Amino acid sequence: MFQARSEVQKGRSSYSYMITPQPSGLGGGWCLHLLKNGDEVRTSAFELPPGNYLTIIQWWTGLTEEHRAYWMR
Repeated sequence: MFQARSEVQKGRSSYSYMITPQPSGLGGGWCLHLLKNGDEVRTSAFELPPGNYLTIIQWWTGLTEEHRAYWMR
């Protein structure tokens, strides 16, 4: 599981996300959980595309947090 949190500022909402594995019976891949003040506000599932899964996983895990954020946008 991968989780990132933003800093909490007084009077402002805190936004964060969590990425968890999706069960292989549901297509594999990942689930993106968007959180506001610690409460889940949305979840999206991303299945693995056809191809060499090991290469895809190595590419994703090799990215910096900033690059992952870019690709998730």
